[in-house]
Parts: sequence; structure tokens; C-alpha cells
Amino acid sequence: MDEIGIKTHYFNKEDGYGNLALKFLEKFKYVEAFKPGEYKQKFINYSKIDTILFLGRPTHFEKIIGLKNILYTMFETDKIPNKWPNKINTTYDCVVVPSTEIAEVFRICGVYTKIEILPLFIMGCYKFFKRPIRDTYTFLFVGRMNKFNRKGWYELLLAFTKEFHENNVRLIFKSTDFVSVSNEMMQIMKNDIRIHLIDGVLTNEEINKLYKEADCFVLPSHGEGFGLPAVEAMATGLPVITTNFLGSVDYAKRKYCYPIEIKYLEEAFYAPFYGEVGNWAYIDYKDIKKSMRYCYENQEKARRKGEKASIFVDENFRFKNFSDGLLEIRKKLNVDIVIIKNPKGT
Repeated sequence: MDEIGIKTHYFNKEDGYGNLALKFLEKFKYVEAFKPGEYKQKFINYSKIDTILFLGRPTHFEKIIGLKNILYTMFETDKIPNKWPNKINTTYDCVVVPSTEIAEVFRICGVYTKIEILPLFIMGCYKFFKRPIRDTYTFLFVGRMNKFNRKGWYELLLAFTKEFHENNVRLIFKSTDFVSVSNEMMQIMKNDIRIHLIDGVLTNEEINKLYKEADCFVLPSHGEGFGLPAVEAMATGLPVITTNFLGSVDYAKRKYCYPIEIKYLEEAFYAPFYGEVGNWAYIDYKDIKKSMRYCYENQEKARRKGEKASIFVDENFRFKNFSDGLLEIRKKLNVDIVIIKNPKGT
């Protein structure tokens, strides 16, 4: 038995876990989901594996006796849901999270199961692109835009509309959640001809095209488990403005991007079923304004920083980094692993 099985809740392109599951589906031999949807899943041959990696919330899964049970999960505030610690401690041999601060949150909240850190990886289509100087400067946001506003889209909208009055600047919002945006906020966006809304699920190649058409990426999240779009954008050399908090601290460094520094925390706004989930970052739209203005007025400097970021991402956040890290984690659990060589899409 020398292979690993991966169990996920579902495959889709609208959700971080679901999109990651699709990437695993391309790269691993045994990958299955409870809710596969439109995607044809593979199936786990349990006689061929001795380790299973669960992808998603800890409460989605039950322990499989006779196997090493590893959970890959994350959260976006300074407190994980109340039911999580006991579930993790009693179900999994190891919990893997994508960033150092997220690991600390899990420890503080009572997780005593072995915790390992393994950053997410980006697909091979996200590569450095030398952007031309364009007549219209484009800011880009990619993420959910619902009433909970975890991604900070409202603060970004406020920053843009208050700071920029030039006609040669535009802001693109790419989301799948416009249906939950209030009519008032939709009108503000639709009434400004410089703001463009892109709705629907896009492929990685289509998202990559958006990155290439943009001049600066902005993701002012209140909290991230990792913040994959920011890293994808960095991989293409796009100057990035993002929050230096929790999941993003391992890459939101001044050498590679324009981090939004956190002054204090505020109560997190989440769906009720999560229960009490503590705090996330307070985002001051004025800080976003300053960084956006700087990137706009110092485009060559921003591009050079984007080039450094692309190299940094290539060295740290590709599939090889993930597969090698998974190998080391499995070794620590006294299990051998076979990593698929030259996986499709990398």
C-alpha cells in the first residue's frame, strides 16, 4: 500500500475547497467527493491506500479505521468554531493548515492533534506576464461579494470611489455572489461607468486572462485561510494590495506586495451556523486608498515589485512544494507516499 486517497465534500469552481478539490482530481489517483456534481470523480480503492487526506471542514467527515486520517482545513478568524477542536482531536491523526498564523489559532483554540503547515499551490497557467503601459489603469478584485463582506469588497469600493475621479482608471469586480449584494450597493457600482462587474464561474485560464488585463490586484480581506487569488495574481507579476493577517502573513511581505497592516480587530460577521467565531481584521478604506494611489502613480516601481513576487511564488507555492511537503508530513506519520510525477496542469 503506497498511495494516498483524497476525500472531499464536493467538486466545484465557486468555492476555495471545491476548486482545490478539482486540482487534486487532476493530480492524484484516488479522489472522490460526497457531492461530485457535474464532475466525473475518481474512486478510492481502500485496499491500495494506507493514508487518507480529507479536504474541507472537520465536521464533514468521519474517521476511517485502519488508515492514517489527515485533515486539510483552514479558517479565517482568530477563533475556530466551538465544535471543531474536539472533532479534530478525536477524528484525525494530523491536521494540516496553509499558514503559520492559522496553525497558531488552532493551537490556541484547543487542538492538540499534530498540526502541520502546508501552503496551498497555484496552477501552472499562472505565470509571469510582462504588462504593457496602458491608457487605462485597471484595478482587479476576485472573490466573494456577499453580505458578510469577508473579502473587504465594500471597503475597496469606498476606497476607489473616494480616491479616484480620473476617467482613465477602472475597477473590475469578479464574483459569483452579486445576487446577495444590496440593491443600493449595486446601483452605486452600476452608476459608475468605470466599474465593471463580471459574474459567473470562470476557468483558471479565464481568470488568468483577467490578471493579464489588470495593472493592480486588490484583496483587502478581513480574514483569509490563505487567499489563493492574491498568490495567483502575484505569480503573474501583478502588483498586489492585500491584508497582512492570518492566512496571508506568509506572503504579504513588503518586498513582494503592498500589505494592508492591521491596527486592531473587530467582531467577525459570519453565518449563524458557525456559532461564535471571534474576530477578524478591521480594514480602514483610507489605507486601501493610499496603496491604490501609490501603485497608480508609481507604476514602474509596482511592476518591479510584481516581478519579485512572481519569482517568490514560483519558488514557494507550486505543486512541487505541496507534494514535497505532503511527503514530509506522511513520513512523520511513519507512512511512505508515492507522489505523482509531472501531473497534468503543472
